[in-house]
Amino acid sequence: MNAVAQDPDNSEEKKGRAPEIQRAELASRLVDVLSLPAGQMNENERAFTADILDQLFDHVPLKVKIDISTRLSRVLAPPALLLRRMLLEQIEVSTPLLKELKEITDVQLIEVAGVSVAHRQVIARRLKLNEAVIDSLLSYPDIEVVLHLLQRPDVRIGERRLDELVAMTEENYVLREPLLTRRELTPRHGFTMFWWLDRPARRKVLSRFAMDRSVLQDALKNLYCEVFPDPEPDPVTKGVLKLCDRRHRARGPNGETVSLEVVQKTFTNAFANPTPELCMAVGFMAGVSSETAKRILFDRGGEPFAVMCKSAGMSRSDFSDLLVRARLIRDPESRGPEVSEQDCEYLLGIFDMMARDYSRTALRYWDWRRGIQLDPLGD
Repeated sequence: MNAVAQDPDNSEEKKGRAPEIQRAELASRLVDVLSLPAGQMNENERAFTADILDQLFDHVPLKVKIDISTRLSRVLAPPALLLRRMLLEQIEVSTPLLKELKEITDVQLIEVAGVSVAHRQVIARRLKLNEAVIDSLLSYPDIEVVLHLLQRPDVRIGERRLDELVAMTEENYVLREPLLTRRELTPRHGFTMFWWLDRPARRKVLSRFAMDRSVLQDALKNLYCEVFPDPEPDPVTKGVLKLCDRRHRARGPNGETVSLEVVQKTFTNAFANPTPELCMAVGFMAGVSSETAKRILFDRGGEPFAVMCKSAGMSRSDFSDLLVRARLIRDPESRGPEVSEQDCEYLLGIFDMMARDYSRTALRYWDWRRGIQLDPLGD
């Protein structure tokens, strides 16, 4: 009896550990079989082995699961059912596969992205990501994941997600700079973001999306002669032609031509002390809606105002005089931007960096946000 009691193979400790040890050994043997080179077993036997291991997965500790995942990450193509099972496990189990295994389909990655933030973070660092997977990762509000993807020049972001990211930058400051470096960004995106960017970023937008519309204007020039003299032109066609037009004649409330002197005086008073009436007058003269004119006049940076003045045909000296005069007549209670001497120099730099035709494009783009802007004046 004493000999039996002292036998280590029959100790209570051994009895408690035996099932765990046996299961770990069983799992290891099954992984050995799945790791055999192709041709040493048929696909049915391989699938049968994977089914057994899948059932065993519920009955082994985390350490064994991690070991199974690590070993199978080196296998060319683990059976699909077992692979899915391990990918959907907690992050410690799925990480070796997500990091090392190339043979994971987009469908599998998209499903795994829904498990947790940690899974999405590992997926975002995979060497190769297709657009469908990127789109899935960006559908979740994980700023760290979004930032990592924005900083990867090798991935491509789809148009719908790009629109969403542009909208997100209004509140999420950290996304602005990385997004401005993306090659997928278009003038539409840049001019939308412009309103909530800081000065360096605004300069970047104005510089990056500078354009010469001469090719487009030459392609459309025959239509101007046909559409503009028409007493009842198609409003959609005319709206597009106005967006592309190289001319930008200042107009009054009744469509009459306004002298540059009157434009400068009106813009000066409006910039110093914007009122609803002056916003409307500036809108008429600049060829934009009063809503857009109001947004420009109340903008704290002043860059949109410099763009509008360039578009209206002012010279550099005219614009410089306007800024000085606006500072002198500004009411202390004015809700418009307060401009310092340093600000004036900066805004002159913005004025100088833009070609007049490009300034007209930017101004019309801002006014085009709800589709083709129909002009009620018919000029």
